[in-house]
Amino acid sequence: MKSTRSARRSIVATAATLLAGMLATGIAAAQTAPSQAEGQSARLDLAATFDVLHTNHLIAQEFWAEGGAAEMGARLYHGLGVAARVEGLHAGAANANGEPLSLVTAVAGPRYTVRMRSQRYAIFAEALAGESSGFNSLFSKGSGPVGSANAGTTSSANALAVDVGGGLDVQLNHRFALRALRASYLYTQFPNTTTNVQNSLSLSTGIVVRFGR
Repeated sequence: MKSTRSARRSIVATAATLLAGMLATGIAAAQTAPSQAEGQSARLDLAATFDVLHTNHLIAQEFWAEGGAAEMGARLYHGLGVAARVEGLHAGAANANGEPLSLVTAVAGPRYTVRMRSQRYAIFAEALAGESSGFNSLFSKGSGPVGSANAGTTSSANALAVDVGGGLDVQLNHRFALRALRASYLYTQFPNTTTNVQNSLSLSTGIVVRFGR
């Protein structure tokens, strides 16, 4: 229980730091950027999405987890900007592994956005990195398949997370946009007595709120 609470506190602190940093960066950029650069000033985007993840986190058997994410993006110069997202997912014990899984991932990194000539559609690509925390589940304490069978288990673990992908936003009006689709490859390194590597597909859709011009 102590390790689970410690993991939760660690990931919450990381997420809060990332989002606070993104907010400060976005506000500073909006205050200092020229109002007519490329016809638009820096802007801050906030998104809330419904997410699903196709993964093999526990013992290499594939299953789906679902949940949601909060995301912040700031455009700093032309199409170049930064983004941060915190995603929470859960899969019940009825999945292929027979074990539940709760997963919180906090990542941040650069984003590049291209807006179509009509300004209604925006396509973005991003490369994000951070930490993923798994809890209320079953993880091996071993570092790999050799000798890990007798290393014991734990209910929580933290791992490197790399999230690379992109998506499409559809402008609804000057303030709101539809996140039609975000798709990404999520790489993590949770211990699972085999390769200790998870290659996951993340899909999400939701609503984006835009601030700034």
